[in-house]
Amino acid sequence: MKKVIFVIISLLISSIVFFFPIPDLSEGGVITLFIFILASLLWISEAIPLYITSFVILIFEALLLPHFIKGISYKEFFFPFFSPVIVLFLGGFTISMGLHKFKLDKLLTLKVISYVKGRPKLLIFSFMTITGFLSMWMSNTAATALMVGVVIPVLEEIKDYNYNISLLLAIAFGANIGGMATPVGTPPNAIAMGILSTRGIDIPFLEWMKNALPISILLLLLTFIILPFLFPFSIKNVPLEKFIHREESEVTKKFSISKKVVIIISLVTVILWLLSEWIKVSSTIIAILPIIVLFGSGILSVDDFNSLGWDILILMGGGLSLSRAIEVSGVSNWIVTTLGLNHVSEIYVLLGFMAITIILTNFIANTTTAALILPLAVTVFKSPVAAGYVVALSASISMLLPVSTPPNAIVYGTRKIPIRAMMKAGIVTIIISATILFIAMNTFLKIT
Repeated sequence: MKKVIFVIISLLISSIVFFFPIPDLSEGGVITLFIFILASLLWISEAIPLYITSFVILIFEALLLPHFIKGISYKEFFFPFFSPVIVLFLGGFTISMGLHKFKLDKLLTLKVISYVKGRPKLLIFSFMTITGFLSMWMSNTAATALMVGVVIPVLEEIKDYNYNISLLLAIAFGANIGGMATPVGTPPNAIAMGILSTRGIDIPFLEWMKNALPISILLLLLTFIILPFLFPFSIKNVPLEKFIHREESEVTKKFSISKKVVIIISLVTVILWLLSEWIKVSSTIIAILPIIVLFGSGILSVDDFNSLGWDILILMGGGLSLSRAIEVSGVSNWIVTTLGLNHVSEIYVLLGFMAITIILTNFIANTTTAALILPLAVTVFKSPVAAGYVVALSASISMLLPVSTPPNAIVYGTRKIPIRAMMKAGIVTIIISATILFIAMNTFLKIT
């Protein structure tokens, strides 16, 4: 009942825009502003499921805007829900499903940590980098769940409180930071690419990595240095031998043809993504390959298909559709004029969006924040590419609370890490990450 009441209140608050004159904003712009405010309230409050809010956006856009914006069809707002970037992310979900179903991600993890030989700091580094690497190619939520499942039996053998905190935070922060590096690593990246694509700006797979991967690697290294400093530990050796032997025998006992196909198709897809600029084939088209092979061959089932992150894809579609409405209705130009942003230095405008994104993401999901902020940032800022990168990456560096990102929530759910420890590490990480991102704006992104 409370949720119904909040939905009604959200509608009433959003409707205020219809009762007061808004200078220099067209009727279509007023309706779009109403939709944006309503979507913001529903997404932030989660009064209804996030993906349902995307459908609320769509129905208002499709029903109302064609009557007030000349030359616009309702179809304009449906297209983003199956845009190329949605298919790209669907391909990423499929690879993730294949790797996880046959425990190939777990096998990789065990192979890497078997070389650690019980060295505590090297074990932290291994778990952080493996989680970061997996998060580049599969859902960072799935990567974190996997790594936490692997590490929990190890933690049971360790009595050093600070070491356990460092290890768990290394996994969560590694997942958040690793997801920044590729377009399929985390939904905010894909939303940014999708919105830019609707404006005729296509960023190749490798181009995103050229700009984001160096930032991601640097943040991983700095986080690895920070965690033992914040949580000093005394343990000298981590007993891993029995654990690794037991787990490896479990994941390697059936190395079937299906496993081999998943490995091959995953590697081929990633290689083609990296080469897409040279072979002149869109990364979206390449993303269809694992979908056809893994589902068409029966390696992945109908149940697996139904288990893909459709709610995330619909949420992304809502963000892309909202961005289209903001652009065609003139709301973006109205915001620039009303706030006088055309008289403010670009760097300050972008820093403002960066700060808003970081603050919001600490209290609501980063995908939701990206869907909310990116449509405005990309249409308002003079350099939409810079805005896309900075807002998307800022959405991944907010790691203050369990609700900030799914990896944080999963790690906190182990009940082995107090919230004050996460906040302590999160504040330091956010400050350092924001500084690095600011420097990157002046180097890789060249926006000033």
